[in-house]
Amino acid sequence: MNSWRVSGTILLFIAMIALCGPLTHLHAGPHDGLPVLNEDWDRSTPRRSMRQYLDACRDNDYLSAAYYMDLSGIPRSQQQKQGPELAWKLKFVLDRTLWVDYELISDEPTGKPEDGARTDKIGEIELGRRTVPVLMSRVWVGPDQYIWLISAQTVQQIPELYRVHGAGRAPELLDPVFFEYRFWELYAWQWVGIGLFIPLALLLGWLLSFPLLKLAQIIARRTNIQWDDIIIEAARWPVRVFLTLVLAKLSFNYLKFSVPVQATTDGIIQSGFILTTAWMISRFVSLAAESLRERLKESGEESLQSRGARTQLIVLRRVINIILYMIAGALILTQFEVLREIGMSLLASAGVAGLVIGLAAQNTISNLLSGIQLAITQPIRIGDTVIVEGEWGWIEEINLTYVVVKVWDLRRLVVPIKRFLDSPFQNWTKVSPEILGTVYFYTDYTAPIDKIREELERYVKAHN
Repeated sequence: MNSWRVSGTILLFIAMIALCGPLTHLHAGPHDGLPVLNEDWDRSTPRRSMRQYLDACRDNDYLSAAYYMDLSGIPRSQQQKQGPELAWKLKFVLDRTLWVDYELISDEPTGKPEDGARTDKIGEIELGRRTVPVLMSRVWVGPDQYIWLISAQTVQQIPELYRVHGAGRAPELLDPVFFEYRFWELYAWQWVGIGLFIPLALLLGWLLSFPLLKLAQIIARRTNIQWDDIIIEAARWPVRVFLTLVLAKLSFNYLKFSVPVQATTDGIIQSGFILTTAWMISRFVSLAAESLRERLKESGEESLQSRGARTQLIVLRRVINIILYMIAGALILTQFEVLREIGMSLLASAGVAGLVIGLAAQNTISNLLSGIQLAITQPIRIGDTVIVEGEWGWIEEINLTYVVVKVWDLRRLVVPIKRFLDSPFQNWTKVSPEILGTVYFYTDYTAPIDKIREELERYVKAHN
């Protein structure tokens, strides 16, 4: 009887061992299936573990990176194959969606109390209509021995995260060498894509602009309004640049840039849109001003009004361009996080900075304001005959800070614009091209005055 009991106990023990074998195989430890590496890893805190995981990925050592992931949910026989692959996929997803800030990760062995006793939350990644938390977990590896690893829950989500945020079919189509080398947070395949997409965007933008502009010209010809022709001419080149930027932005979406590269690329393209818009408006203002100047080319009594309007157009066009590009520059600064912070710092010290800049550039600012004042009050106009600084000539050019006087002997006298507001000068054509003058005839005392008077009257009547 006892022998039967002993035999039954032995058989039961063997059966338990046989059953536990597959279970042990299925429920492996975090790294039981990985080859043993003689590495001195510090996985005592979430921050250190995450930092070393990312460092290993940047060194293309994805086998070592797998040691910072809890692979207990993967069969032991598959860990050596899937571990490095999952480490690479998670790094790619993190680069695209969650730029890790080490300062926000706990450097305490117990992690953050608010995240749970054995977990530390790194961040969240959007996955469809839900978000997936990226967690670090505290794993027991021996008596009083704990290490921090990327949680098994997060590891299980990597395939789905990579399907949504990964590189698509690029790894299947390209040689693995294109995914090994990186420069400025860009893989080699992304650099190749940039080199291909930019010329392609330029070519397609150029080709697409022709039918669009042609259609706009056909519509403009059917109207009696001249302004639509000016708008089309002003938009000719900016439209080509705009289309190129749109195509570049669309094509760059296929390159799966990392978070900082995507932010920089978006900032550059957005700045291009801002500059292109400012350029188009500037061209429209210039062409519209030129069109108005052509209309104002009249002679006779209206020439004074014409020259006054031309003067205002010149100054107004330059003022609009200055304001336009100042606004464009300010908008461009807001497209980049670093420049935005610098801009906020400058705004915080705007009082002192404004005082210093104002003192250093008071003459320039004064001349700019004088140019605007001159355009409004119009003490001089284009084509006026003046005597300034003892020189007789014509107003040839008016800028925001200076005036060019064409002297009678074809010399050019450049005068600060403030001079025409602060100091006296002669303007012979301010009201009318006609002026009163004194003519002296030096004659003999015996000259016939009556005959000279008659000849003078005849000459004046003939040339009136």
